[in-house]
Amino acid sequence: VTIAAALSAAAPRLQTRLEPETPGTGVPTLALHVAGAADALSRALQHGDPPVHLGEGRLDAGILTLNPQTVREDDDTTLVRCLLAACASLPPASPTTAPPPPP
Repeated sequence: VTIAAALSAAAPRLQTRLEPETPGTGVPTLALHVAGAADALSRALQHGDPPVHLGEGRLDAGILTLNPQTVREDDDTTLVRCLLAACASLPPASPTTAPPPPP
């Protein structure tokens, strides 16, 4: 089970998208979008056990990024557990929150 598939099944509020390789790296990136709560998700992940740090370069757009090269195969389960726990700790979604960006 891939990280994206596990998250999509267990955390419907979290939208995931595998983006083509990042220019200059040749590596695809997993983009994570939680409408109106990306900053809260990032904080929850950083204060979790173990702490998880995702790319925040697109935080203003509500997107956190994960470079798959930073995740060892043995850590997939731990990463998914941390992401699910962080999503569960988020406040309820606002009905006025914008939908995720199109794929």
